[in-house]
Amino acid sequence: MKVIYFWDAYCGWCFGFGKVLAEFLDKHPELEVDVVSGGLFVGARVQPMSNMPYIAGANARIGEMFGVQFGTAYNQLVEQGTYQMNSYHPAAVLMEMKKFLKNRPLFDFAKAMQTAFYQKGADLTKVESYLPLLEHFNLQDKISKEALSQCLASQTAISDFALTQQFGVQSYPTLVLKYDDKYYDLRQNAMGVAELDKNLTSILSM
Repeated sequence: MKVIYFWDAYCGWCFGFGKVLAEFLDKHPELEVDVVSGGLFVGARVQPMSNMPYIAGANARIGEMFGVQFGTAYNQLVEQGTYQMNSYHPAAVLMEMKKFLKNRPLFDFAKAMQTAFYQKGADLTKVESYLPLLEHFNLQDKISKEALSQCLASQTAISDFALTQQFGVQSYPTLVLKYDDKYYDLRQNAMGVAELDKNLTSILSM
């Protein structure tokens, strides 16, 4: 069985839900997991944060619902309003990581990227923001700064964006379970581990 997690590095709701999904995966080590970037902010949607006045209110709801905290450095980015979220950059890095990380480690790397952004205000367009993550995941000897730089400038994430469209995913986070060569909506608007467990049990009993 495989869980396909459709997300975006700049999706605040994914940042909150990631905590729930991590606990769910802890309970179900038998599940394989893939992470697919959806491309939430591409093209005309790449704009300064100042053009998105809903962010602060949404973050407050996310924090209350999932118990996650948005860091001071990130909140300063929101207040300044000049940062532009472009999904291509972190999505391309995640594609590169798929060459070295599979299943839970891949999910953990994706989650670490969001932690770097939402808690530390890391600029996910910059090579330097990923270097601590490479060290944490023991990839510093496998991926050079030059490779990261080329990755950030590439269009490799298009394949993930295309897969997202192929599955008809229109919102994030979305969880799809592949079971017996069929695909099921695992999340079904679940906000907690108990709900995900219930959905999984229901699917497996079909």
